[in-house]
Amino acid sequence: MEILVKTIQLKTKKEYYQKHFTFVNSVFAFQLSTKEIEVLSAFLSQDKALIKEEVFNPITRKNIREDLKLQAGGLGNHLNSMTKKKYLIRHKITGKLSINPMCLPEENKQTYRITFELLSSPAATTLNTQDGK
Repeated sequence: MEILVKTIQLKTKKEYYQKHFTFVNSVFAFQLSTKEIEVLSAFLSQDKALIKEEVFNPITRKNIREDLKLQAGGLGNHLNSMTKKKYLIRHKITGKLSINPMCLPEENKQTYRITFELLSSPAATTLNTQDGK
């Protein structure tokens, strides 16, 4: 089979981040829920000037709560969950949240390369079992 190549063009930053997190979700050890992907994408889609110093600042949190119709406690629960899943990192001294750099895509274009490898053939395993090995 040939290497599959496809370019997906997206209209908004939010769509871009949602597609990215949906794709990498299957690769990371802990998966984000659909709502967590929506929340994280919404934060990253905020105006660059607003999130330059700190993505999860009070202004962006208020914007996200209003846009996604979340209560403060609900948003906090999503952020805590993403922290436990290692998508977000809490600074040891300041306590501020940041996004794990391993999770972030490039600014406007991200390329992925994934290889699927079958470690052992089910038929070979069956044969070995029947031979008593």
